[in-house]
Amino acid sequence: EYDRAEELATLASRRGADRVAALEVAGTAARKAGRFDAAADYFSQVPDGRGRAIDARLAAAGRFLKEGRLSDAETQFRGVLKLNAFHFEANRE
Repeated sequence: EYDRAEELATLASRRGADRVAALEVAGTAARKAGRFDAAADYFSQVPDGRGRAIDARLAAAGRFLKEGRLSDAETQFRGVLKLNAFHFEANRE
C-alpha cells in the first residue's frame, strides 16, 4: 500500500493539490516502503516555513548522512538551523 500512497501523492503534487502535504505523504510512504533515497528527495523539496519543513529537512539530512552525501546533509541541517537556531538535533550534528 505504501507504493500506491507514494504514487497518488506524487500525482497530487503535480496536479496543483497541496504540494507540501503531497511531498510529505510521498516521503513518508517511500520511507515506510524502504526506499530511503526517494524519501530524502521528497522531503528535501518541502519549502522552508511550510508544513513540517523541519521534520522533512531532518529526515533528508539523516538519509544523506547514511549515504555519505555530507554536503547534502549539511545543507539540510543548515536549513533546519535557519528555521530554528536552537534545534537540538541539527546543532548536535
